[in-house]
Amino acid sequence: MDDRETSKHPDSNGTKNLSIIEGGKTKTTGGKSKGHTRQRSAPSALTGLTDKQETFVQCIVDGMSQRDAYKEAYNAAGMAPQSIDVEAWKLIRNPKVSQRLIALEGEIEAKRRALSISRWDRTVQFYESSMLDENLHHSIRTRNAELLGKHLGLFVDRVETKDVTEQSADEIEARLRAKLGIA
Repeated sequence: MDDRETSKHPDSNGTKNLSIIEGGKTKTTGGKSKGHTRQRSAPSALTGLTDKQETFVQCIVDGMSQRDAYKEAYNAAGMAPQSIDVEAWKLIRNPKVSQRLIALEGEIEAKRRALSISRWDRTVQFYESSMLDENLHHSIRTRNAELLGKHLGLFVDRVETKDVTEQSADEIEARLRAKLGIA
């Protein structure tokens, strides 16, 4: 929405009064403007977040700290680091912001899982195709079959040990004490 200024009649000291229309409301200033008007972006119909809030969330998801994300999304020039931290803390606890953050993190996790499954399938396909490739030496095909079995968890590395010496508990304790140098 555009802010419009319309000239009014000059006041008693000769300066013009201006009417500034903001969002359907009219404000009258006496000659000099007291700073610029702040325009807020409208919330997105999809997420319910403003552009700045969405930028903040995207920065958090990309791995930035809350402080850095706030500085990236908002004009934090002149703000003390503690003030930025407080504002970022408030923002991250905004229900719409936190829900959006949870949703994006869920999407990222789902993509990571899909990629993991895809890698698993490609590995299996590689080993299977190389086992059947008659152009490869039989030792390579055999090794690929072994690696496929390990990849699929078909082999379990197990080491079995048996104590075949007959010793009493006192004899074991005495040997341990001697090894440790305890009298």
